[in-house]
Amino acid sequence: MNEHYVFEVCFAGVNVTLDVCHLQTKLYCRDFMRAPGEKSSVLVRTTEEDIIKEWKSMLRNTRYQPEFVNTLPNYYFEIFALHRKVADALLSRNVLVYHGSCVSMDGQGFILSADSGVGKSTFARKWAAEYTDRAFILNDDKPFLSLEKDGCRVFGSPWNGKHHLGRNADVPLKTILFLERGNENLLQRMQTGEVLQRMCMQVFRPERQEDFDLEMELLRKISRDIPCYRYVFDIDKNPVGHILIDFPKQD
Repeated sequence: MNEHYVFEVCFAGVNVTLDVCHLQTKLYCRDFMRAPGEKSSVLVRTTEEDIIKEWKSMLRNTRYQPEFVNTLPNYYFEIFALHRKVADALLSRNVLVYHGSCVSMDGQGFILSADSGVGKSTFARKWAAEYTDRAFILNDDKPFLSLEKDGCRVFGSPWNGKHHLGRNADVPLKTILFLERGNENLLQRMQTGEVLQRMCMQVFRPERQEDFDLEMELLRKISRDIPCYRYVFDIDKNPVGHILIDFPKQD
């Protein structure tokens, strides 16, 4: 049995105590650690059973060869298990984990949302590189969305993609851009129902029905209150500049 590591973090403005099995998992969260003192409102604990469950889940995933899965260290599976447990625990605090790349531009968050392989990370890196004095990648894979009284904020998280691009920072959410590859740059405002449908494809499905109902309510509020857009783009035709020119006209 591994020794457990207990430490304090702050995720999306919520003080959380984490209790994990591996030191590497603790190090994975180091940029979000806080000093002990202020009481945590959430406790998240991972177990050996959680790690085994994630291992078995990856073995069943046809995208991975069993030989490859079995070379991965146990802490790799614990990081996934912790992510799921954190996602469930934060729902009651009006916080969602969302799959997408978030760029902060002039103090506002632009989430790039699409299926894997469309080019979210490439787009985000291009954006940050073109506007180094105005933009940075807040999180390249799974930021937190927090629904607050004055709107929705997007927060960084330790789960920031294979390139590990992100910061422990937060900004108000300006929009979600649903990316599609094409031969032109085209920005279109989306209806609430379509936004909700697409957002549902980019979040974890909680196991408990009451958590699922809460998640759906949060998604409905975000899809209703935040203007979102379908963005068809050609990565070679300055798509970032096109957004910045056309986006204000659409709002």
